[in-house]
Amino acid sequence: MVELYFLKNKIVIDVDQLMADLKLIPMIDEPSYAMEGLIEQYNIGVAGVINSHAPTKIRSFVIRPENQWFSSDIAAMRRLCRKFECIWRRRGLTVDIEILLHDRRSLAGLISTAKSSFLRNNIAECGSDRRSLFSLLDRCLTGRKKLTLPRHSSPGDLATEFGHFFKRKIADIRADLEMLSLPTLPACEFAFPTTLSVFEPVSAAEKMSLCWIALPNLPFSTQSPLAY
Repeated sequence: MVELYFLKNKIVIDVDQLMADLKLIPMIDEPSYAMEGLIEQYNIGVAGVINSHAPTKIRSFVIRPENQWFSSDIAAMRRLCRKFECIWRRRGLTVDIEILLHDRRSLAGLISTAKSSFLRNNIAECGSDRRSLFSLLDRCLTGRKKLTLPRHSSPGDLATEFGHFFKRKIADIRADLEMLSLPTLPACEFAFPTTLSVFEPVSAAEKMSLCWIALPNLPFSTQSPLAY
């Protein structure tokens, strides 16, 4: 939240020039014959002259939430530090800066004590709840991360880009689900008609027939027993 304060700079007003400009307003130079016209000329003329000599200044202040460890003693010490700072800036004496530094050290001590007491009380309230304790430590150490948006030319374009992104995301998820729902082929069961658990003796004639079948596919060598 931002508060706006409108201030008039009344220090640099040239009184002679102000009087000369007031004599030139339409109410003095060319007055209206109607009462409503005179009032309008007065309001517009005087407001224009004042704005030209004492322009409006805008000051903005961000209203932040008050710290829970803040106390009335800290506020009083802050006001005292500001008071002695103004005195030191006005007079510039050594004793004034010494008083200011002493009060600032006292203010720092009050803030440190208040923060330590606040954290100890919060940790004691957590008790044996580790989740609350870790959440408290995370808030105290890291703080809250500020939300940052991508670079964009206008909020409307950014919203449109977000919409397209989520549409593509949903379409991809649906496509993946459709692929998973497709029927798969059943596992084939292979049946072997013969088993190798029983062995029968082979006769000499069967051995010779196997050798003659394999002989044309073998390279000829003098070391082969079939060469003799």
